[in-house]
Amino acid sequence: RSISSSKSISSTKSIGANVTTVEGMERRTRSRIYSEAWKAWKESDSLSPGDVVDALSSVALRDAVVALSSLPPPPNAAAAPSTTVWYADTCIVRDCYEALLRQVRRLTEIAFVVQRHNKGSMAREDASRIWRTVLSFVSPLVTDHLHPLVAGPGGVADGSDDGDATILSITTLRRLVECCGGAIVSASWMCEPFAADGTVSNGSAEDGGDGLYDLNHLARLLPMAHACMVACQRQRSVEEQMLEEEEKKKKAKGPQKTSKFTIVSVIVFSMALILSIACIVTTFAAEDSRIEAEDAGDEDLSDNEQYSMDRSVALMLGCAAGLCFTIATLCSFYAGMRHKSKGDAKKEHCCLSGFVIAAWIVFCMTSITNLIVLVLAFDAENIIYPEVVLVGFVGNMLSCMLMFGYSELARKM
Repeated sequence: RSISSSKSISSTKSIGANVTTVEGMERRTRSRIYSEAWKAWKESDSLSPGDVVDALSSVALRDAVVALSSLPPPPNAAAAPSTTVWYADTCIVRDCYEALLRQVRRLTEIAFVVQRHNKGSMAREDASRIWRTVLSFVSPLVTDHLHPLVAGPGGVADGSDDGDATILSITTLRRLVECCGGAIVSASWMCEPFAADGTVSNGSAEDGGDGLYDLNHLARLLPMAHACMVACQRQRSVEEQMLEEEEKKKKAKGPQKTSKFTIVSVIVFSMALILSIACIVTTFAAEDSRIEAEDAGDEDLSDNEQYSMDRSVALMLGCAAGLCFTIATLCSFYAGMRHKSKGDAKKEHCCLSGFVIAAWIVFCMTSITNLIVLVLAFDAENIIYPEVVLVGFVGNMLSCMLMFGYSELARKM
C-alpha cells in the first residue's frame, strides 16, 4: 500500500509540475473530463451498465470484429497456407484493429484516472466498477477473437509450425493483442482486493450483481491473456532475430564493387598525367629557347620559330591536361557520392569528410591558378615560367588523389 500510495503521490506531483507545458495541460484536461464523465454516467438512472460500457467505447465495433471469427473464408482463399485469418490482412480490418487499440488505451486511462481521483466512501465501488467495465469490454474481444486467432490450437503459442505463425507479423494486430493483455492484467491486479473481501457487487444482474464483468471468470480469462502475450513475445523474438541476422549479413558483406565512374576517372587521370608531363617538358624547352634568344640579342621573340612552336604546343597540352584533370576529379567525386548513398552510415570513416573538403579546396585553388596561367599564355608577350606550370600540375594531381581517396573510403562503407 505504501508503494502504491507513493506512486500516486509522485504521479500527481509530476502532473502538477507539468501544467505549464502543452502535454501537462492536455493530461490534466483529459483527467478532469474523464472524472466528470464517469461521475455523470454513474449518477444517471437511465443508463444500464451495458450502456456505460458502450458510452466509453464502441461495443458495436468490437462485436463486428468478433463476428469475423465465424465468417467462412472466400473460395479464392482455399489455396492459402492459413485460411483461418484470411481477413486479418485487409485494410478495413486493420483500421478496425487500430480503432479498437485506441479505445482500449483510452478505457484503461479512464480507469486509472477514476481510481486515482475518486475519494470518499464510494472510491472502492467506483474503482471496482470502472475496472470491471474495462474487463467487460476487453474480455469478449480476447476470448472470442484474439485468443483463437493468435494463440488457439495450432497457433503461435501452441508451438505448431503449420499454424498461424505469421499472423502476428501484422503490427496493428500485435499491438492490439498486447494492449488487451496488459489491460486484463492491470484490471486483475486492481480488482484483486475487491474480489477477495467481497465488499462490492459482482456478477450479472440476474445473480444480484451490477451487470458488469464477473470477477469469478478471471481464472479463465487470465490464461488466455497470458497465452496471447506469449505469442506476441515469440513473434517479436523471431523478428528481432531476423533483424540481427540481417545486421550480421551487412557487417559480413565486403566493400562495394568499383564504380564505372572510378574506372573512368583512373583512365582520364592517366591521360592527364601523360599530357602534363609533356606540357612541362615543352614548357622547359620553350624557356630554353627564350633564354638562347635573349643571349643572342633577339628581343622580338615572335620571330623565333622554335620558341613560338614550343609555346603553342605547351599551351595546347596544358589545356588538354587541365580538362582531363577536371573530368577525373569530378568522376571520382560522383563515384564517391554513389558509394556513400548505398553504404552503411554507421561504417562511415572519420576521414571521409576531410578528404572531400580538402579535395575541393585544392581543386578550386588549382583551377583558378590554371585559368590565370592560360589567360596570360594566350598573349605572346607574356612569359610563362615552368615553375608556375609545375605548381598547377602538383595541385591537379593532389586534388585528384584526394577525391579518389574519398571515393575509395566511401566504397568500403
